Formats: sequence, structure tokens, C-alpha cells
Amino acid sequence: MAGVKPRWVRTWQVWLTAALFALAAFFGFSRAYQGLLYSDLLAAYQTRPAPPYWVVTGLLWGLTGLLASFSVWTGWQARRIAYWTAAGMALTYWADRLLFSPSSAARANTPFVVFFSLCLLVFIIAALQTNPPQKGNPDE
Repeated sequence: MAGVKPRWVRTWQVWLTAALFALAAFFGFSRAYQGLLYSDLLAAYQTRPAPPYWVVTGLLWGLTGLLASFSVWTGWQARRIAYWTAAGMALTYWADRLLFSPSSAARANTPFVVFFSLCLLVFIIAALQTNPPQKGNPDE
């Protein structure tokens, strides 16, 4: 059929990738909400960085996670957005961990977190290598 548009294939890897980005969005919005909710307490304890940082980075993670989840789910610029989002999330996570976690207890599990971060990045890259069909009926 000449007018049939190729559709995005939702394999289990695509489902899981979209769910992981949605989960990251949830945790980002949760971080922003808690930064707002407990801003007085965080300011009283003089936490570093200041509460606005937690709100801004939480909103950044939330919005980019939603965008990446939506793009992976619909196939709209999925690879490009997901790759950049995953790289950005990994970069901001490690910047937070290395720059703002002076506690040795917070760094005790670093080898596992390095391994887990790399596994997630490899999974996202591999999961989005699924090519949509060039021709076909959406009912197939």
C-alpha cells in the first residue's frame, strides 16, 4: 500500500526504556517538590547546594525524563532525544555525586553505581537500535 506510514515498533526494550525515563521524571519531580516543601529546613541546616538548586535540577530531570519517555514511546526523534537525555542525566548525576556529596558514606558504593550507570547507558543505546518497519500495515 502506497499511503501506509511506517510505525514505531514497541518492543519490550522500548517499553522498559520509556518506563525508566518516566521513573526518572517521577524522581526528578519528587526532588523538586521536596526541595520546595523542605526549603526552610534545608536553609536552617545550611545545606549545600541551596534549596533552589534541588528544585531546578529536579524540574530539569522531571521535564527531560517526560520528554524522553514520550519520544521513546511515540518514536518521535526517539534515538536522538533518548541518547542526549541519558547522557545528560548521567552527567548531572555524577556531577551531583562528586561535587556535592562530601560524605565518605555517600561514596561507599561508588563501584556499584559506576557499573549500574554504565549498564543503564548501554541498555538505552542497545534498546533503541530497533528499526521500525519500512512498509507494513499497522494491524500486523
